[in-house]
Amino acid sequence: MDHQTARPPARAANDTNGIRVPDAAHRYPLQPLADAMGLSLAAACRALGVSGSTMQDYRHRGLTERVADRLAVRAGFHPAEVWPDWGHRVCDNELCGATFLPERNGQRFCTPICRRRTASRRWHNERYANDPAFAAQKRADQARRRAEAGPAARRAEAARKRASYARHAVAVNTRRRVRYQAAKEGT
Repeated sequence: MDHQTARPPARAANDTNGIRVPDAAHRYPLQPLADAMGLSLAAACRALGVSGSTMQDYRHRGLTERVADRLAVRAGFHPAEVWPDWGHRVCDNELCGATFLPERNGQRFCTPICRRRTASRRWHNERYANDPAFAAQKRADQARRRAEAGPAARRAEAARKRASYARHAVAVNTRRRVRYQAAKEGT
């Protein structure tokens, strides 16, 4: 086979060629638009000029924010009339998880505090993993504080940590459940 007829190597199924693809939490189901139009799903898609294969794709994967906006406007609605949670995002800070309405394009955090906390935590974790002197100093500081505190303070600290882990686990599981339900409703 010569170089002119050779095919390029096949890409992996999840390869997006460097383009950021919105995740499932930012997709909107197609059915509410059809309900708002007062038509069946197939009739609404025909009225909006959506082909059959594209309708199946939208029905299973949901609509991106851009497509949802265009279809809602084409149907004569504001997207917030069709999808009440239009435009709301979940904060990228895994300890926060608050829902917020972005004020600018690409906003990932609900407040500047959440953004700084996430950046600080990321910086600390990377430095701890890559700088042995920093990690040793942090471990020595922690051991010194534990030794100064005594056994009663260590028990109290352990109880606080257990309570914090439990709260965090509940928050993480709640966010996972919400995302699962959103993805499930979108299909």
